[in-house]
Amino acid sequence: MQCPSSSDKGKKSPQSDIFIYNENGDYYMVPTLCKLFHYRIAAIICSIVEVMLLAIFVIIFLRLDFNKNMMQIGITFTLVIYGIASQQANYLLPQLLIMSVEISILLILATISIISMSMGIQTTYKLFGMFINVRDIENSLGPIWPFNMAILSFFSAAMIIWFHTIVHGAYDYLLDKNYFTRESLTELSKK
Repeated sequence: MQCPSSSDKGKKSPQSDIFIYNENGDYYMVPTLCKLFHYRIAAIICSIVEVMLLAIFVIIFLRLDFNKNMMQIGITFTLVIYGIASQQANYLLPQLLIMSVEISILLILATISIISMSMGIQTTYKLFGMFINVRDIENSLGPIWPFNMAILSFFSAAMIIWFHTIVHGAYDYLLDKNYFTRESLTELSKK
């Protein structure tokens, strides 16, 4: 028996309160992607997009080559794909942890950018002077570059929060699949 579909919402049945596991059921379609993708596929897509965005960020803004940091990001991406392929939820935890750290860093960066805009150029030099050359940035991007940085940070944090929701949904799906599959095997062995 399948999970109730959206057309059966108004119908009540004695079995409607019972959850019946179906790995391809509507319950495991990603609501934040308009239920077009299953959590397995969506988590892989999010990991690919995140690695691409981080690579672009590293290449453009920090002007670094692919180094150990990019290698570590690639390893977490590989762990997500391996975790989904092997049906092991614990392999998704490093990606979830890195996403949480990224969200925190981006929100802190946005906050620092807003503070530097509101307090003037001296504060901007003090806050960003140890990381970048503020004069060069102002010459190339103009005086409102902290505002642009805040917008990019908030937008990036929102995207990563969205990705985090999807990967966490895939993590929950794998936990459900392992639990319900194990329960089914236990019930069959008792009979």
